[in-house]
Amino acid sequence: MPRVAFVLSMALVAASRTLVPIAAERRTLSRPCRQKSAATRIAKLLLAVRRKNDVDPNLSYLEQTSVLTSTRRDYKDRAGRLVDWCREHRLDWRSPEELDQIVLLFFDECFWRGDPSAEGSKLLASLKFFIPAVSRLGSHHLPRSHRALKSWNKVDPGLQRLPLPRAVMLAICAWMLQQKLLWEAFAVVLSFVAYLRPGECQGLKVKNLVPPATLTGPYSRWSLDLHPASDGRPGKTGTFNETVLLDTDLWMYPLFSRLVANRSPESLLWPFSSRHLASRFHAACDRLRLRSLAPCLYSLRHGGASEDLLRRLRSPTEVMNRGRWRSNSSLKRYGKEAKLGAQLRLVPPQVIKLGESLEPVVGQMFAGTVRPNIPVLDV
Repeated sequence: MPRVAFVLSMALVAASRTLVPIAAERRTLSRPCRQKSAATRIAKLLLAVRRKNDVDPNLSYLEQTSVLTSTRRDYKDRAGRLVDWCREHRLDWRSPEELDQIVLLFFDECFWRGDPSAEGSKLLASLKFFIPAVSRLGSHHLPRSHRALKSWNKVDPGLQRLPLPRAVMLAICAWMLQQKLLWEAFAVVLSFVAYLRPGECQGLKVKNLVPPATLTGPYSRWSLDLHPASDGRPGKTGTFNETVLLDTDLWMYPLFSRLVANRSPESLLWPFSSRHLASRFHAACDRLRLRSLAPCLYSLRHGGASEDLLRRLRSPTEVMNRGRWRSNSSLKRYGKEAKLGAQLRLVPPQVIKLGESLEPVVGQMFAGTVRPNIPVLDV
C-alpha cells in the first residue's frame, strides 16, 4: 500500500492528532517525510472530519455504521495512541511490513508494562477497521503482529469472568426478595436464563418482551426480541432481531404479564437503573459472603450458559445460538461448566443448601407464598 494512504488513514483516526513522520531506526524503518504539503492536506482533512460530526471521509456510510458509534470512537482513540507513540519514538513506515514491525514494538512495550492482552486485540481491531488492507481478508494481514498477539494471549490470558452457579443465583434472589426488591431479583433470573449481557438487560423495553401467540403448542412461549431493526441499533455482534426463547422456568410467565400490562411498548421494562441493580446485586453477594467468587452481573450470562451445558439442557450449538455468539471460541469463553464445581467450593455450605432448597419452590418464592430464611453468616 502506498505510504501516503497509510499516513492519511492513521492521521484521520488520531482525531485531531497530527502524525509527524520522523524515523529513528534508519536501518529497518523508513526515512522521514519532508513533504510539508502532505501535512497541510492532512490538517485540512482532519478539520473536515470535525465539521462532519466525526465522519471519516475515507469510509463509506455503511462501513462506518458496521460498528456502534461508541466502538468507532474507541477505535479512533486506540489508533490515536499508536500514532502518538510513533511520534514520541520518532518512528514511521513506508510499507505494510514496516507497519507490522512498529506494531510488534508497541506490543512488546505494552506487555512489559503489564497491560492485558485484550489491549493488543483491540488495537489490531482498530487498525483493521480504518485500514481494511490489514484485515483478515486484506492483502496485508500483519502476520508477525498476529503471531505476537497469540503468544501474548497464552502468557497473559487476562481477566476471566467465572460462571455463577444456579443455586447461588437463587440464594441472591432470595435475599433481594427479603429486601422487597421483586423486579431486581427478577432481572437477575432473566439475565441468567436468557444469557443477557448487563447492558442488554438494562436496555430492555416492553416491546422486547414478546407474549405467546397461542395457549398451547410451539407458539405458547414468551420470548425476547433483542435489538429490533426498527430501533436502528444492532447488538454487540452487529446483528438485529436476535431472538431468545424463554422455554424454561415457566413460573416466570405471570410476572412477564404483569411487566407489560397496560404499558407503552417504548417504555423501559425495569423501574430502576443499572447502577441500582449492580449495587443491590453486590450487597446480596456481601451479605452471603460470596466475594471470593468475584461476582458481577456478567457472571449471570456465564452461569446460565455453563449450567445448561452441565445439565445437558441444551447442546453446544443451541447454547451458542442462545448466547448470540458467532464462533466456538466465544462459546468456550462463556461455557465453563467445569468451573461450576470449583466455584461452589468457595461458597458457604449454608448458602448452597438455601439455593438448592429453593429450586422446586422458586415460583412460589417470587409469588410471595414461600419466604426463605436467609442464613446468618459470620463476617
